[in-house]
Amino acid sequence: MCLVTKAPRSSAEMSFSSPPALANGLRMPSTTASRSFIPMLLMYKSTTVVAMAQTFLTAVVRAVALELRTVTCVAPTSYSDDMTQEHHRGTSVSPMQNDMAVVLPVMDFCPVRPEEDLFAQLLGVENPGRYVGGEFGSVQPLCRSEWDRNAQERDLLIAICFPDTYEIGMSNTAIRLLYTMINAQPGLRAERVFAPWPDFEQALRESGRPLYTLESGIPLSEVDIIAFSVGYELAATNILSVLQAGGVPLRTSDREGSARDRAAGSAREGAAGDESARAQSAPLVIAGGPGITNPVPFGAFIDAVFIGEAEGLFPQLASEIAERRKAGQGRAELLRVLRENPHVWYSGKPGPTRRAIWNGFSEDCVRVQFPVAGVKAVQDHGTIEIMRGCPHGCRFCHAGVFYRPYRMKPVEAIIAEAEFLVDTYGYRDITLSSLSSGDYSEIGRLVNELNAHFAGRGVSFALPSLRVSSFTLPIIGGLAAVKKSGLTFAVETPTEWGQLVLNKQVSRQNCVEILREAKRLGWRVAKFYFMIGLPVDAQDGHEPVDVAETALHEARAIVEFVSSVQAEVGININLTVNTFVPKPHTPFQWAPQLAEARALECLYEIRRGLKGRPIKVSWNSPFLSLLEGVITRGDERAGEVVLEAFRRGARMDAWDDQVSREMWREVFADANWDVVGETVAGHDLESALPWDPIESGVSKNYLLEEYKRSRSGELAEQCAPQCRDYCGICNKEARVVDIRPSTPRAEAGAGSQVGAATPAAPATPATPEIIQDVPVQNIDMHDPGCEVKRLLIRFSKTGPAVFLPHLSVVRALERGAIRAGLSLRMSEGFSQHARMEFAQPLSIGVDSTEEIASIELLESPSENVVEELNKALPEGIQVQECLTIAGSRPERKKAPSLGAAYGGAEYLIYAGPPAPARSELAAPAPAPARSELAAPPAPAQSGLAPAPAPAAPAAPAHSAREALETLATQLSASEQVSFCELTEDGLRLMLPSGPTGPVGITRLIERVCERKLPDAELRIRRVRCFARLDVLGDIVGEHDLLVDFLELYRRWESARTSLDSSRPDPAETSPDTSPSPQE
Repeated sequence: MCLVTKAPRSSAEMSFSSPPALANGLRMPSTTASRSFIPMLLMYKSTTVVAMAQTFLTAVVRAVALELRTVTCVAPTSYSDDMTQEHHRGTSVSPMQNDMAVVLPVMDFCPVRPEEDLFAQLLGVENPGRYVGGEFGSVQPLCRSEWDRNAQERDLLIAICFPDTYEIGMSNTAIRLLYTMINAQPGLRAERVFAPWPDFEQALRESGRPLYTLESGIPLSEVDIIAFSVGYELAATNILSVLQAGGVPLRTSDREGSARDRAAGSAREGAAGDESARAQSAPLVIAGGPGITNPVPFGAFIDAVFIGEAEGLFPQLASEIAERRKAGQGRAELLRVLRENPHVWYSGKPGPTRRAIWNGFSEDCVRVQFPVAGVKAVQDHGTIEIMRGCPHGCRFCHAGVFYRPYRMKPVEAIIAEAEFLVDTYGYRDITLSSLSSGDYSEIGRLVNELNAHFAGRGVSFALPSLRVSSFTLPIIGGLAAVKKSGLTFAVETPTEWGQLVLNKQVSRQNCVEILREAKRLGWRVAKFYFMIGLPVDAQDGHEPVDVAETALHEARAIVEFVSSVQAEVGININLTVNTFVPKPHTPFQWAPQLAEARALECLYEIRRGLKGRPIKVSWNSPFLSLLEGVITRGDERAGEVVLEAFRRGARMDAWDDQVSREMWREVFADANWDVVGETVAGHDLESALPWDPIESGVSKNYLLEEYKRSRSGELAEQCAPQCRDYCGICNKEARVVDIRPSTPRAEAGAGSQVGAATPAAPATPATPEIIQDVPVQNIDMHDPGCEVKRLLIRFSKTGPAVFLPHLSVVRALERGAIRAGLSLRMSEGFSQHARMEFAQPLSIGVDSTEEIASIELLESPSENVVEELNKALPEGIQVQECLTIAGSRPERKKAPSLGAAYGGAEYLIYAGPPAPARSELAAPAPAPARSELAAPPAPAQSGLAPAPAPAAPAAPAHSAREALETLATQLSASEQVSFCELTEDGLRLMLPSGPTGPVGITRLIERVCERKLPDAELRIRRVRCFARLDVLGDIVGEHDLLVDFLELYRRWESARTSLDSSRPDPAETSPDTSPSPQE
């Protein structure tokens, strides 16, 4: 007998088999089928699951009695208003076909709500804020009415995925651009998903929940398209991890045969009945990015690979797919439309695939509307791409080929994007991104105009990719105007001959001069990057490449280069050395790769040679370079190796502490081909390469000629609007976009392109002359004469914000204040930040209806500051009220702090799911006041609105009630708890600050009760904060931290003014002690 279950909006399809003769009874479903069925059930409410299970089991019993071969279970997607659930539930037997159709009750689809559905699991994983969403700038979640529409009427839902952690994916420029452009297109909707860390992947598996999108919690199996942006090849197993965790079959062939019903329609009432619902298959799985320009190893599990720059073409392609879906076309037709695009590759494609080039890069200002990371991203700053591509033809550089031709963005467009990032998103650190920022024609003017616009607002700019040949002293001075960013020198190889081979010259003397000036301006550390294993051995153009023979000589030359620079300048150096991986579509694609053992020998030689010097040496694992080579230089067999490694547990292979080297070596050994040998051997110049069907735009003949030039140390010319060394990339549709330094500002508007001939760059790179040493306008943000305002804020932290660490909450409030237009007072020093203060941070998982913070301002806020702040803050952080303190000056002695005034808090331990918000909580029971803790607050004064009347939540369950009673007994005996009472809504207690500072409630419970809270059963909420009586004395009587601190500050300011007039010399007053009320 075969049992087939079809669920609406789910790709889960299973088949239960049993022998024709049921002498031994009905067998249990197979393990595989159970795993696919249970997650499908958990996407629905428990009441409907019970109803479905009852109907399903009834059908199974009847099928056994009738000895039927097949039972098909169908769940209709919706009911009409005049139909009852009982009318649709039932069974229909067809003796002629010897099978039975079972119509299940309507499945009430529920998206994943991680802060509720996965609360306990999130508490047990690293950085749970990765998985909750709710960030500022994200699109609004889909409402139920939108999801319940017919599939043909909904927007095409695209899950954009960077297959690595949230912190890395949120830093990716391609993800930001695609998210912006897709959501700006009518009929399309983009949501984000990232690869789960192994602990969260395990938590999802154990809970039976699928991986979901961050915006709406939609399981990946329910979206229309999953689009991967692959930045590096080592993310291959992460792609498989995302698909498996999302309930999507791994192989393309399996997805094509996995049908699901996603269209609205009437339920099937019989096996031979009329089924109007259209069956569609699993989501389309596509990929793109620089890490998949050799797509052959990915062909077994990616339906289609978009080659090139997707910004200009993919939104239109997705719109065409959306229109065809509305017209009723199924998955096969939609996939055919996708694969017919000339820029899309798929396994088995008969013809070539040409790389797409976005011609609109230099035409418009791109205002990237992308969520601001809740958890700090690896690159937690705004990014402006000032130039795409690079005019230099470094022979080892894959990006230099992949992003040809180089295109520059006008200065005015860059300034407009910077204003958008600062005003709309609150960024204070902005990166001017490109492959070689120093080659931007108007870099001097750009740096000076940006500093003139933003230096007074504490905004700093960084140029992370500067060639030494284009690194000038005026640029260094401009970068140091607000904040000193990193100083990086990518030398690659130290010898003059090696630099000729690479077509990248880096003079040691240039490095010394730049570092001397940087040291004078305050830099203390510089970074240097080198590679070993480059094909730089032969000097006659005829000897074969032997990277193993010359690698040790290169290592010793690196030691000599770096040590001499450090000795001459006297600056600390962080040295990173990586093993070179020959990449497809570059002149070195035929070169061999340095073996792992030889690479380690060279790296240890470098470390020994620099021992005892102020030089920190680090490197990426040579094994990871080998693994990268297997994938980037491999064919279909490499894809099978990746799939086998994934089945054995490979995850997060780009992370040195996560990759399992021994497991990978076992997979290599078990393969039916020499994985390592073929990877490091290189390719014959006449042989076909796996990636030959991909046309990058640069001809293979040109790459071969460049490879031959490298063997004789011949330099190539730089790219230019009109070049003499044609590579094949420029044509009527794509060309170089340059900005001449002589172009007047009025003529350098958006979309300006150089039409006049520009001579090709000389063979030997020289320091550009276009950089003008224009003085940078510096604005003093710390003028002692300016009056400082202090804004006191009371806010709540609930929902997704409960899983944010304290520093993420600090960043959220700081950026929210910038978005709200507040004029923040910045700190001084190397890394400036807003002057903010918090009363007492909370642990992850503890929600709060009353948090107290303060921000120092240079100007008074508007009357609508609460509304403006709430519009600028992420979900879960809600400002309730603000109070402004005026009269302080920066030169004055330090004012009282919130931390000093914090005297304790009232907490509620309650049973999950989450208790209602503060306005719904029961009124706090009166508590006996201790010497450190004030009595419950009275109605607010000084303009503070009274708190709303609370209401009691539902009573906790029986088991939770017993746990609360046990906690009440244990905590009542603790001297650190001033008040403890078990009420209907939970356990209320008050924790005053002790002699050594505030008492953390989670640590107290763990120490006294030997239990970690919050957990799946019990949760914690901070209800109210109180002020310290021993600090305030008898000057106030409110005993509410916000009101009392306001009064304390006013008294302190009055006393300070009196002391200033009686004691002109402030040095006589201790800077660490605030004046007492008696003073």
